[in-house]
Amino acid sequence: MSYLESSGFVHRDLACRNVLLSNQSCAKISDFGLSRAVGVESDYYKATQRGKWPVKWYAPESIYYKTFSHASDVWSFGICLWEMFSLGEHPYADQDSFEVLRQIEEGVRLPRPRLANDDVFAVMHDCWAYNPDARPTFSQLLAVFQHLATNVYENVEPPEVGAISTSRAAIKNGTTPLITPPVRQSSSGGNESRPTGNGVSGHSVMEAASPNGS
Repeated sequence: MSYLESSGFVHRDLACRNVLLSNQSCAKISDFGLSRAVGVESDYYKATQRGKWPVKWYAPESIYYKTFSHASDVWSFGICLWEMFSLGEHPYADQDSFEVLRQIEEGVRLPRPRLANDDVFAVMHDCWAYNPDARPTFSQLLAVFQHLATNVYENVEPPEVGAISTSRAAIKNGTTPLITPPVRQSSSGGNESRPTGNGVSGHSVMEAASPNGS
């Protein structure tokens, strides 16, 4: 993703379902059907066609204003991280798009996955900053994970298959404590500001979401 960012490409559909594993140490991003190149004079792409969008992976500015950028890919990357550290759980479970949008507006984010430590969960939370300008870039994320891989996870052994099954069952049964982060505060002391855009009504926002509410 850092390479795509440096090359001026926005993926628009980053999720675990589009990450292919060739072996234990190599993951490849796939499904570039929605990807777009951003121009020299603009760092975002504005969609002109409606369709069935994966709202649960989309940043608020993409849902509200149909604008996509490296920052909106970073939001999706945060959701992708959540999928990985929750062992493939579906983000927001069975909540529909309307409920997901309401929670995002209220500052509620996905709970911490059981396998994510404080450092990794902090990265996820930074990726989910409401203001796109407050999110890290992929080059910054690359540096962060290189540091974590060297200093935190270097000697961590992968879990056994049985342990993974047990963890997944514990999450589904609600026996694993999860943490919901509070509303993030901006540097000025207030809640984070809404992303800028051309301004649309709440009704139009819902139209941008999946028609069947998924």
